[in-house]
Amino acid sequence: GRESAAACRLLDGGASAAAAYSACWGAAPRARPDGKPDAGDTAAAASLMPMSELVAGDLVVTEKGGVPHVDRVVVNQHRAASSAGSATLLTLVHAAGSLSVTPNHVVWLDGGFNPARAAAVGSVLSNGLTVTAITKHVGGIVNPIVAGGTILASDKAGGGPVLAATADEWTAH
Repeated sequence: GRESAAACRLLDGGASAAAAYSACWGAAPRARPDGKPDAGDTAAAASLMPMSELVAGDLVVTEKGGVPHVDRVVVNQHRAASSAGSATLLTLVHAAGSLSVTPNHVVWLDGGFNPARAAAVGSVLSNGLTVTAITKHVGGIVNPIVAGGTILASDKAGGGPVLAATADEWTAH
């Protein structure tokens, strides 16, 4: 959802994925096996920002194998408000926040990538939290395409991030 979706953009290209995750959402879900901080950890490693502000070349936080990872934005579809249009959106609400996406946008849901329309109250998201409510509304859209195909996204308030594909179901494979 253009009005609410946010991503974690690195401010320091040398920052670790864990430091960036922590700067945006709090402690990273998994630490390095040796427990030592990664090189590049800084207080200003990254910032949570509206997805509509991402541009090609930005480094953002995603997840691989349940661990934070950094990837590059290739292009941001519908970045200009005039090209954004509006669509039906589903807001997936969980105990740590929410995320609004189109019904055919793919998110990590119940152990795999599925279109958001497959979510139900009780479905488990990538952050381990369950969906507590789903609302339907109309709103603007934005879609940053990331080289590796996924991005961690949350509402602008921060909340807990959800792993989402950067494509809808017909191209998500």
